[in-house]
Amino acid sequence: MPWTVVYFEAYTSLDQAIEREKQLKRFGSAYTALLKRLKLK
Repeated sequence: MPWTVVYFEAYTSLDQAIEREKQLKRFGSAYTALLKRLKLK
């Protein structure tokens, strides 16, 4: 069964991507906003 991409975020640098991941882990509001965007919450 093939995978389907549901959501994708792209960044121009590794530093930006790492900072975004830290945001998602550090702040519950960023994670909640992502879940809303995916319509999972």
